[in-house]
Amino acid sequence: MNKLAGYLQKNPLLLAACCVALLIPAYFINLGLLPLHSDEPTRAVVSMEMIFSGDYLVSTLGGAYYYNKPPLYNWVLAAAYHLGGNFSEFVTRLPAMIPLFLFGASIYLFSKRYLGREIAALAAIFWMTNGRLLTYDSLFGHIDVLYSWLTWLGFMAVIYFDEKKKYWLLFFLTYFITFLGFMMKGLPSFLFQGITLLVFYTYKKEFRRLFSIQHITGFLFLAALLTGYFWVYSRSNSLDGYVATLWDQSIQRTVVEKSVWNSISFFLRFPFESLLHMAPWGLLVVFCFRKGFLREVMANPFLKFNLLILLGNIVVYWLSPATMPKYIFMLYPCIFTLIAYGFVRFAREAHFWRKLFDGLFILVTLALCLGTLYLPFADLGTAVIPWIYLKATVLFLLLLLLSFLVIRLPAQRILVFACVLAVFRLGFSWFSLPERFAGNGLKEQMEALQEIGRESKGNDLYFYYQPGTSSVEVHRSLYYLERERGETVALTDHVTDYDALYFSTGERVAGLPHEELRGFEYNGIRYVLVKFYPVKTGSEL
Repeated sequence: MNKLAGYLQKNPLLLAACCVALLIPAYFINLGLLPLHSDEPTRAVVSMEMIFSGDYLVSTLGGAYYYNKPPLYNWVLAAAYHLGGNFSEFVTRLPAMIPLFLFGASIYLFSKRYLGREIAALAAIFWMTNGRLLTYDSLFGHIDVLYSWLTWLGFMAVIYFDEKKKYWLLFFLTYFITFLGFMMKGLPSFLFQGITLLVFYTYKKEFRRLFSIQHITGFLFLAALLTGYFWVYSRSNSLDGYVATLWDQSIQRTVVEKSVWNSISFFLRFPFESLLHMAPWGLLVVFCFRKGFLREVMANPFLKFNLLILLGNIVVYWLSPATMPKYIFMLYPCIFTLIAYGFVRFAREAHFWRKLFDGLFILVTLALCLGTLYLPFADLGTAVIPWIYLKATVLFLLLLLLSFLVIRLPAQRILVFACVLAVFRLGFSWFSLPERFAGNGLKEQMEALQEIGRESKGNDLYFYYQPGTSSVEVHRSLYYLERERGETVALTDHVTDYDALYFSTGERVAGLPHEELRGFEYNGIRYVLVKFYPVKTGSEL
């Protein structure tokens, strides 16, 4: 053990590599276990309907035109479905999970060029093990990780090509990335590009660069790409409502759509909540409040660029009361790079804070190690964990080793603790995810929807819904029905085809002449598969 500690002391980056190696099984084990959640089923249904129809340009959801997001992410997801050969939850989440690791690798490779291996490794590990990703966003196939990686690459292209004075490449590449970002998430990409260039070149006192032939040509290149896309789209479907919907989606998160009190409250809470979402690493920001930190940041071109990009772009989200943590993932590396530098540079001087965090890291590691002994006897509800004693033993031995290292290697304690977080996430995947799956009713809902999808094959099936109802429940139901049937299930708020079957809620069909073929309850709502009978006074319900 002492030899191992000595070897790691001489080769501290091996701990970062071990952390990444642990994160691979930690993040991928049981990735497809939980049913789709939040906006996952929306992306999945749109992508499946592209495959069913063969139309990859005009997006639909439940057979109706879908304008909320341009189609690029759906193309990526559809490609994953083709390559994976199925529409499973696991494949649905791959376009988010793989970029999570690529994002971390990019942070390391780019930061190493300017700050060295140690700070680059810390910044990358901070991103891959921050609390928000570790316990929530890594569970789902959200668009935001891929979009944030793409947007962050645009930031890095600005400083990289500006440093080399390759302005043609700078503007063409960043405006192409802006186009890709728009095609993925809409209008926010224009803000990121505009603010980044404006802040960067204004600070450099090169504002005239924005009026250069290179920049104007790059902007016209973006305009040509957008014009081409909308022209091609207009040949297949009207543009009426498309741009308006994209605009509406963008301002929903802003102060324009929220009350004054909500806006003020959010403004005051935002910085503290954001750092908590980045825990434990966000808490290390205390090392940045040291005399000389800002002076050193402004003296380093890369650190200064990260600070400028952070301050310039964070304002939009700071003033947007409905901002969610995942919306600013592209700014996390800027924050983590500054925090990593502050920690490496000033930790030895900040004795109180260093001792406090050292104590917390040791205490949490020992507590988790002892906690694994309880896992085989924990109340996991109806969840059945195969090989439960073996898994608990593996976690215990890993944490026992890390308990030794976190005490034995004070200089590498932060990387050892990152490994502890990776092992914690592995245990979370082995024990907590099955317990969640078995205990919240989603398993029964998913299985019932799949059975309805299978049993209704051979009949036309519609989703008879009430406009304005929860989109998550509607889209999740559509996902499982369409996945089983291998075809689009159209949304409708009226009935004209009495030979078809309809999926709906008991409340929605109450009072209408129908035969219930199958039903189930979830979250206090009864869902039913029915066949309607014509009413005497008309042909439409």
